[in-house]
Amino acid sequence: MSKKLTWFITIFAAFTISLFLILILLFGYNVYRNSNPLSQVTVEGVASQKIKYDEASIIYYVQKEGVNTKEQNDQVNIIVKKVTDYLLTKNIQENDIKTNKNSYQSYNFEVSANGEEVFVSQGSIEVTFKDIQNNLELPNEITDEVTNLGVTNFSGYTYKVSNQEELCEDLKSKAIKDASQKAEERVEVLDGGKIIRKSTSETSGCDQDFFPYYGGGAQEIAISSDKQAQPQPVFTGEQELEVRVQLVAEYR
Repeated sequence: MSKKLTWFITIFAAFTISLFLILILLFGYNVYRNSNPLSQVTVEGVASQKIKYDEASIIYYVQKEGVNTKEQNDQVNIIVKKVTDYLLTKNIQENDIKTNKNSYQSYNFEVSANGEEVFVSQGSIEVTFKDIQNNLELPNEITDEVTNLGVTNFSGYTYKVSNQEELCEDLKSKAIKDASQKAEERVEVLDGGKIIRKSTSETSGCDQDFFPYYGGGAQEIAISSDKQAQPQPVFTGEQELEVRVQLVAEYR
């Protein structure tokens, strides 16, 4: 065997042994490090944004009471058709108008003079007003007219923003980023360890705290014959969307 080959084998063997020893040391260090218990730090991340709603919904009701449900239903249907046709003339889109019908025994279980049970026939028209900030007078204007057409009671307004899901997802991401930064800073202050893993949970979000927003309450407002009932004025102020997340960081 030549001296050059012997020298090469010696160098290669030394390199291999050194590499093997380094791997053993790294493995031992990782075993030692992983055997140490993880520490935890819990922080809260918050993100918020002020917005103005751009949609408002209201439900109009038409009710007839008596013992002849077929005749009552026919009367309700006629009024619901008149109201729907009127809404279309005010540029309310068909997919923003939802109608429903229902019949039930009177809440007081009333009976007629002939001893017949009294039933309530009811039709409802749910209307969603779009781009409401640019036409704040339209909802009350329409409410005035539909009461003249036969609407007997109505709900309060329900508000929301059309891009709610997008806004909430963006705020959630910002809240998680805020929590992550706080966790890094907290760990550095404590002992400068390295964060191994993070887990988050949403404690308060757009869907939980903000939407829908009920203006003036959601109770039905009955219209009496001697006084015209009016819904609460359309809400014009800002609302604050806020998302809060809890982040648990494990470190050693």
